[in-house]
Amino acid sequence: MIDRQRLQWVIEQHYHTIDRHYNQRVTTKSWCLTVWIASMLFASSSHMISLHYEGVVLTILPVVMFWIIEGMQASHMKIVELRVVELEKLWLTEKSEIKKTTDLLFYGSHQYQSARIKFNIFVYALFKMETVFSFYLLLAIVDAIVVLFLIVAFPVGP
Repeated sequence: MIDRQRLQWVIEQHYHTIDRHYNQRVTTKSWCLTVWIASMLFASSSHMISLHYEGVVLTILPVVMFWIIEGMQASHMKIVELRVVELEKLWLTEKSEIKKTTDLLFYGSHQYQSARIKFNIFVYALFKMETVFSFYLLLAIVDAIVVLFLIVAFPVGP
């Protein structure tokens, strides 16, 4: 029989982990904006104006890098959410094959440990999670518009 207080504590710890990951994702977005603005300022400086394609790479690189980082954070958060679902099912049924309460931390995680499943969750986080994909897509579009404006406004002459 599972100790309900221990199970309650494990579920609460998982919810704290989800909250922490959400806060880390917000911090990642703010760092992305900071680095992106710094790269835009550098690319629009008088020394970089003549380097159009390098400026494009310089400004889009932070967007792609932070998109991947936040995708990894979001996929890990999704795995923890799936564990919480399994633990809450255990809470409702009160039937389990678990004999020791220390094993509760790992309950529900065995089906999410294969590399294929983790990769599928990562791809889902990158392309289907609206908070990840839409933010970085919007930032990439704004980046393209600003860089195109810089290329047109400051043409490289002979």
